[in-house]
Amino acid sequence: MEELRKLEKVQRMVSFMDFHGVSVSNSDHHHNRFIANFMLFLLEPCGDLAIDDKCCLISELMPRVSNFTTPSMSLYLRPVLNFDYIV
Repeated sequence: MEELRKLEKVQRMVSFMDFHGVSVSNSDHHHNRFIANFMLFLLEPCGDLAIDDKCCLISELMPRVSNFTTPSMSLYLRPVLNFDYIV
């Protein structure tokens, strides 16, 4: 039931994005779903962090996430989170 609620939130965000012209123009549903999940993540409460603070943190840390660290992270997290779909 919880997964169904999450899916509904994502679908509502995708519809919101479409309505406001924020969706990815090539209409690839994977891209739009990723952006919708990311936007929902930003909106989730996290202590005292406002959305502006979250965006600043992400833009600060993104350069540190490189092609080298991403595969390392997925290998590290795979046994813990069952990320079998991560290469």
